[in-house]
Amino acid sequence: MGIFDRAKNILRSHVNATLDDFKSGRTSVDPDPLADEAATMDDEAWYEAVKARQRHRARSTSERTASVSGLSSQIRDAYDRLNCPHGADLEAVRLSWKRLMKKYHPDRFPHDREKREEATGKAARINAAYHELENYLQAGKD
Repeated sequence: MGIFDRAKNILRSHVNATLDDFKSGRTSVDPDPLADEAATMDDEAWYEAVKARQRHRARSTSERTASVSGLSSQIRDAYDRLNCPHGADLEAVRLSWKRLMKKYHPDRFPHDREKREEATGKAARINAAYHELENYLQAGKD
């Protein structure tokens, strides 16, 4: 008998013993917290109760992650567009903005219309992100 066969037999005997105990009422298994509610509710009401708890858990989880980072998603996106680490100071943001503007300034592509238009769009997004972070960081200093 191999090790996997032995493990299978041990697991099977443990599961069968647990099921027998559970069926006979001799269980140490923690009851389902929704079991009492489920006994008194119809299926639709119970389903809504489960969904409400899941929404509550999801909301509290997202609130915890938002409080950990401390930044709104709009500010995080602005940092990402400038390739800056989240929480960088104004000087680091300014240096990143200058580097990206040198790379994507529309005047760098005077003869290629397609690249110039693409660079114009990127430069606009970079400028918007910079001004957003600049306002955010300067408001924090006041």
